[in-house]
Amino acid sequence: MRAMSVEPWNPLEARMARLEGSYEQIDKRLGSLEGQVSELRGDIRTFRAEVETKLDGLRSSVDTKFDNLRTLMFSLVGALALLITVFEFIR
Repeated sequence: MRAMSVEPWNPLEARMARLEGSYEQIDKRLGSLEGQVSELRGDIRTFRAEVETKLDGLRSSVDTKFDNLRTLMFSLVGALALLITVFEFIR
């Protein structure tokens, strides 16, 4: 039977092992953060697309309303001009 050799405690090796464990934990946490940041970027892209779609709809609606208002104003000006002409003709 062979006697087991016991290495004396080495403070440098203990520190290195502790550092390696710390680096592994940091690596896992950074990996988790990278995933969360990636997911957040996707959420932001989706939100931005939704906002842009809604803004495009609002722009279209405002453009339509201004076009309708302009048409109405031209019609009213034309009707007013006709009324003035008829009024001048009658006098």
